[in-house]
Amino acid sequence: MSKNFKQMKNRKYFKSGLIIILVLFLFSCKSDNTSDAIFLPKISGKTGEVLLIIKKEKWEGDLGQAFKDLLAHEQYGLPQPEPIFDLVNISPGNFSKFHQPHRNIIFYKTVKDINKAKITIRKNKWAYPQLIINIDAPDDASAIELLKHNGHEIVTRLNAKERARLTGYYKGLMVPDIVKSIENNHHLRLIIPKGYSMDVDEVDFAWVANEPQLLSQGIFIYHYPYTDTNTFTPGYLIEKRNYYLKKYVPGHQEGTYMSTCRSNSLFLSPGAYTKPSTVITLLVTSSTVDKLINGPPINPFSSFHNPRSWAKYRFPISNSLNSGFNISSVDIYVPS
Repeated sequence: MSKNFKQMKNRKYFKSGLIIILVLFLFSCKSDNTSDAIFLPKISGKTGEVLLIIKKEKWEGDLGQAFKDLLAHEQYGLPQPEPIFDLVNISPGNFSKFHQPHRNIIFYKTVKDINKAKITIRKNKWAYPQLIINIDAPDDASAIELLKHNGHEIVTRLNAKERARLTGYYKGLMVPDIVKSIENNHHLRLIIPKGYSMDVDEVDFAWVANEPQLLSQGIFIYHYPYTDTNTFTPGYLIEKRNYYLKKYVPGHQEGTYMSTCRSNSLFLSPGAYTKPSTVITLLVTSSTVDKLINGPPINPFSSFHNPRSWAKYRFPISNSLNSGFNISSVDIYVPS
């Protein structure tokens, strides 16, 4: 067989193989598999935002209220009121290609020929990584009952998807040296993004911090032997935390150190104070404040022990912290 003939034959097989590969590739793009979905457009929308596709009259009625109760109720434990998700209503007639790539979409549809309401999940229909939730029900009353009894599954799915997205995002910003140090010394696998530094790394304690101007964010990692069931009581947990903070987290002044502030007076309920320039006075025993947010640096959520004398600090409330409270400032009396 001549050399030219072999080359022609090889080219023929190569072309045939290329055609088969292209055909398989085109068909595989139709599935919802993650491996195929990477060829889709990226999702749109803010983290925690959910589009709810129902008619306006239903949004303003009992069904809409059931969705709001499930997905827009206030997140417990924050210093200012925030919903667990940002719920946005789009009527079916206004839903367009512009909305299709959104990160989280819930469709509601009334289907007369089914006996009970149901939830179906689809991923990556128009974008990646996308979550689409379809709720079909014979009537609105059935859908409301479904949300009351099984709505937690929707919340779980949304939270899990948002958590996975954030994890994927921060993996691209990871600081390998800090991650490796935590894993080797403390047997934890945490994704630590750029901007954080390892301030303390001891055998039983680590402090990873990000402290731009006017803000302090950090992660404390500490571990100690389990002795008995008392180990998991709130009082003992706080006692151990204070022990490690005193040992490893000093304040700016000599003899001071970080501790747990036992006063929760700064966590207020909306409407509790209505005067336009209310000043709250706090008497925080055995604590000194380290940073001010609108002026000299102070942080009301951290405290430092130094019981030599008392001092008064006025803490101006910024607009971001003052949402719904009408409070101008806080007076904090602390030992300095």
